[in-house]
Amino acid sequence: MPVAQTGWMDMGGRAERRFEAVREAFRQVLAGQAGTGAAVAAWWDGAWVVDLWGGPADAAGTRPWRADSLVQPYSVSKPFAGVCALVLVDRGQLELDAPVQRWLVSWSGVPTGAGRGVSCARRSAGRWAWTSLSGSPQPSGPGPLT
Repeated sequence: MPVAQTGWMDMGGRAERRFEAVREAFRQVLAGQAGTGAAVAAWWDGAWVVDLWGGPADAAGTRPWRADSLVQPYSVSKPFAGVCALVLVDRGQLELDAPVQRWLVSWSGVPTGAGRGVSCARRSAGRWAWTSLSGSPQPSGPGPLT
């Protein structure tokens, strides 16, 4: 059950003076959203200029969000992984039309459904893996953080 918001939220961290608008916007987000807290950080010109966190770290509101709270990033990591992949493409080290198992060997035997034979992921080109259209299996529950 989500935590009811009261309009006030505990917040920690720092923001350089010239980024106080980011601190204020983040404070408003924390005060206005239901559920768990959040964190935001910004790197500018070779240095951290914003590093803020706040709100509860769990849906029950029993743990505060801290600087080292672990979270599931979901799709926020996709652009970063995509840029890395495109750098490898540019260097000739990754072919987007090559079968996925050429560079991700563990996909070579992943089943996508009972009785379907060769998995969709096994036949998929790398470009489909990067667009989440490869037919790869979805986890059924939380897994270990590595």
